[in-house]
Amino acid sequence: MVSSSCTYGVQGSMFRTKEPETAFDRAVQAVETHCNGVRFTNPEAQIVTSHWRVFHSRNGAFLGRCQVAVIKDEKAAGADVRVAVTIKQCPLVELDDVDAVGDSTTCEVIFSMPGEVANGQQDAVRKVEYDVRR
Repeated sequence: MVSSSCTYGVQGSMFRTKEPETAFDRAVQAVETHCNGVRFTNPEAQIVTSHWRVFHSRNGAFLGRCQVAVIKDEKAAGADVRVAVTIKQCPLVELDDVDAVGDSTTCEVIFSMPGEVANGQQDAVRKVEYDVRR
């Protein structure tokens, strides 16, 4: 069992872009580059979701994925951009198809995790924000 003194959470990000016309394209490229590739895009809803990324530990596998949403407001200049992270902890299992394992009910969503998992996901969030913000 991981002690609470050694666990961390991952913060998402909410920011504003002044270039909403190309924000979705930048989000797709940022997720592809920093979040283990794009698994799903919805251009109409302006949402990009990454593949699950695996972090192994003696307590099982931790899976993390990013989701970026561009929220346009027709009455205001620019757009809000939200970067969210989902973390799941899975029992020790074979991870031949990480997306299938991450989407299954054998893994549970968690809000604290070992530092190396949190640091890896937090770094991805910062890089996505840097690439999408303009």
